[in-house]
Amino acid sequence: MGDDEHGRQEARLTFPDGPRLALEETLIALTSRAQDVLATQGRLRALLRATAAFSGDLDLRMVLRHVVEAARELVGAEYGALGVVKGGNLVEFVHSGMDPETVALIGDPPKGLGLLGQLVTHPEPLRLAALEQHASSVGFPEHHPPMRSFLGVPIRVHDEVFGNLYLTESANGEFSEEDEQLVTALARSAAVAIANSRAHAEVEEQRRWLSETTLLTQELFQGGDRATEQVARRAALGAEADLAVISVAGEAGTLRVDASAGPLADDVPLAPIPIDGSHVGRVFTTGRPELLENYGGQLGDSDDAAMLGPVVIVPLQAGDEVIGTLSVARLADRPVFTPSDVKHLSLFASHAGLALELDRSRSDQELMNLLLDRDRIAAELHDDVITELFSVGMALQGLAGRVQQDPVTHSRVLEMVESIDATIHRIRATVFSLRSDQPDAVPPARRL
Repeated sequence: MGDDEHGRQEARLTFPDGPRLALEETLIALTSRAQDVLATQGRLRALLRATAAFSGDLDLRMVLRHVVEAARELVGAEYGALGVVKGGNLVEFVHSGMDPETVALIGDPPKGLGLLGQLVTHPEPLRLAALEQHASSVGFPEHHPPMRSFLGVPIRVHDEVFGNLYLTESANGEFSEEDEQLVTALARSAAVAIANSRAHAEVEEQRRWLSETTLLTQELFQGGDRATEQVARRAALGAEADLAVISVAGEAGTLRVDASAGPLADDVPLAPIPIDGSHVGRVFTTGRPELLENYGGQLGDSDDAAMLGPVVIVPLQAGDEVIGTLSVARLADRPVFTPSDVKHLSLFASHAGLALELDRSRSDQELMNLLLDRDRIAAELHDDVITELFSVGMALQGLAGRVQQDPVTHSRVLEMVESIDATIHRIRATVFSLRSDQPDAVPPARRL
C-alpha cells in the first residue's frame, strides 16, 4: 500500500464512540441553552414592548386598560382584569377578553369577594393551576365563561396597594413561574405609569378648578344669572360631576334647595331637607365636609330614576358663618371622588362663599344707592317742584279774583288751579311711594 492510500484511510478515521457521544451531548446542551437564552430574550423584549404600550399614556383609565391588555399578551392569557382597591374593597374593575354581550349577561362587576378578595386582603402573587382548588374560591356567576388556571399579582404605587392584576386561562394550560416573574415586573412598570398619570391628573385638576374659580369670579361681577346658580354650574364642571346642588337655610329645622346644575339638575326634588338626620344637615351644622363613596340612593321615585354613587358635601361659608352647603354627585357607575377632590371642592366653596358674600354686599350697596337716589328724587320733587307749582297755583288764584268780570276766563283759571292742585297731590303720592321703604314714612296730606 502506498503512502497516498494510507493517508486517505487516516482521513476517514472517526472519533471513538465514547468521546463522540460526549461531544454530541455537549452540543445538544449548548443548543438547548442557546434556545433558552433566545426564548428568554424574546420574552424580555415582549416585556419591554408591553411596558412601552402604556408608559406613554397620561390618562389613568387608558393606562389601566393598556396594562391589562399588555399583561394578557405577555403571558398568553385569554382573560385579564385589573381591580382597583380602596379601603379594602374593589372600587373599579377594568377587564379584557370578554365580549360585551357576555359582560352584559354577567351583570355587576365583582366586589372583591372569594378568590379576588384573597389578593385584596393578602396582596402577594398567587398562581394556581386550577381556580376551584383554592379554599377561597366561591365559583362563578351565571353566564360566566369557564376559567381554570389563574395568576394574580398586586400593583404597588409607592407603599400603597393600588390594585391587583388578574389573569386566567393560560394558553399553555397553566401559568409558569417565569410568567409570574414577568407579570410582577410588568406590575412594577405599571406602578410607575400609574404614579405619573396620577401626578398629571392632579395638575390637570388644579388647572381645571383654577379656571372654574376664575370664571366664577368674572361671572359674579358681570351679573346675569343668580349667584348661587353660577356657583353650582361651575362646581359641576370643576368636579366633573353629574349634579351640583346648593342648599341654604329654609324654614325652622330644614334646608331648601336654592340652586342646582348638571345633567341631573331637573330631577332634584325641591322638598325641604331636615337638618337633623341628613348628610347636608350635618355638614351645615358642623362645617366639616363629607365624602360618601356610594350614596346608594335614587334621584326621584320612578323606576328608571338615576342612581347616585359618589357624593361630596362641603360647607359654603361667609367668614365664620356657614350660609349653606355645596354638594356634587356622580352616577353610580362613575369613578369615586378622592380626598383630592374634597380638598379642591372645599377651596372652591371657600372662594365661592366669599364671592357670594361680596355679591350680597354689592347688591346691598346697589340697593342703598337706589334708596339714596329715590330719596334725592323725592326731596327734589317735594322741595323744588311742589314749591314751584304751589307758587304758580297761588298766582293763578290771585289772577282769578281780578278776572271775575269775565266768566269764561275766570272759570278757566280756576280749572287750572284745580289741575295744579291735583298734580301736587300726585307728586306727593309719588314722593310717599319713593320713601315707603323708610321706617318714618307717613301718608301725604290731601292738600297744601
